[in-house]
Amino acid sequence: GGGIDLSAFDTTASNAQRQVQAAADARVLVDGIAVSRPTNVIRDIMPGVEVTLSAVTSGTLTVERDEQAARTNIQTLVDGLNGVMGLLQSLTSRGVAGAPAGDLAGDRSIETLQQDLRRLIATPLSGFSDRPIHLADLGIATERNGLFRFDPPAFDRTFRDRAGDFD
Repeated sequence: GGGIDLSAFDTTASNAQRQVQAAADARVLVDGIAVSRPTNVIRDIMPGVEVTLSAVTSGTLTVERDEQAARTNIQTLVDGLNGVMGLLQSLTSRGVAGAPAGDLAGDRSIETLQQDLRRLIATPLSGFSDRPIHLADLGIATERNGLFRFDPPAFDRTFRDRAGDFD
């Protein structure tokens, strides 16, 4: 005695033939092109962009390039190139004025690698378009000592005029 009969709350039998809402693919228009996906999470339309649809609605989604992320990526590239160049300079040091020579001093293949890295600034990057894009356009400059530096005015100019070059 005294128990509660929970079977009164069992709606399995009465709801068995009712469908609240049929499942449907997510449908969106992207630049006027109809796109359909089996889930509400769309990851494959724009590289690096994930959109989660949570309601049936209409609207506009604007995606802009992240200038700060591009700036940080260019600075990270400069730092990485300088790390490699510093290591190569140390390893190929000739040992002037009594300083010990680097372990790879006089190694032509390493010297060629250093020259190739310095040429990165002047060599156009492939795969963008018919118009050449150079690292100098993206804000990377060469110092007299062979190292690289971030050039904010060049970066700002290119990001303002041709932000797609950073893709």
